[in-house]
Amino acid sequence: MALWTATSLDLISKKPVRTMADWQGLVMMAINPPTAAVATALGGSPVSIDFPEAYSALSKGVVDAGMFATTQMVEYSLDEVAKYVVPVYMVPTFIVSAINLDVWKSLPKDAQNALLEEHQQMADDLNALYEVLVTTNPDTLADRGCDIYILPEDERDRWHAAIQPYIDEQIAKMGDFGKKVLDVAEKINAKYPYVGYIEK
Repeated sequence: MALWTATSLDLISKKPVRTMADWQGLVMMAINPPTAAVATALGGSPVSIDFPEAYSALSKGVVDAGMFATTQMVEYSLDEVAKYVVPVYMVPTFIVSAINLDVWKSLPKDAQNALLEEHQQMADDLNALYEVLVTTNPDTLADRGCDIYILPEDERDRWHAAIQPYIDEQIAKMGDFGKKVLDVAEKINAKYPYVGYIEK
């Protein structure tokens, strides 16, 4: 019924991660297969841990780093246990609101319309909120004492190149739909080229 962004998963760590070399031996909390694959591609060592354990795992030194939305870093006070943040849009995230199709079909048309209208408004509101938070969270984290590091373009390109085989594999698994996704992404990237994570 609705889809909205949750921004991206970015890097927060207990020690500076500035280059590909810094990933070597980095014990990385992985909350799902994509974060594990990205950590592996960059040279890290992923450990499967659920998100609710993030604060404890970082605090106790079970892991050196993790990938989370900056909103999660702020809301769950991850800055108290890890001080180095690289907002580099490592793994995109989104949230879906769905309903069982049989239940949906059983609803009268006016109820369907009302649900769609309310859910779309919620998605629009949340997209607008996250658009603000993605640009203000790094400043909030900096105010809390975090070191915010924006990757130079050449280093960002190295990270991207290391992850590209995994991206290609996932797109290929989706067949024709993957090609459509890639086409949309390329059009959006052409219209809105990367100009730095935080515009000042």
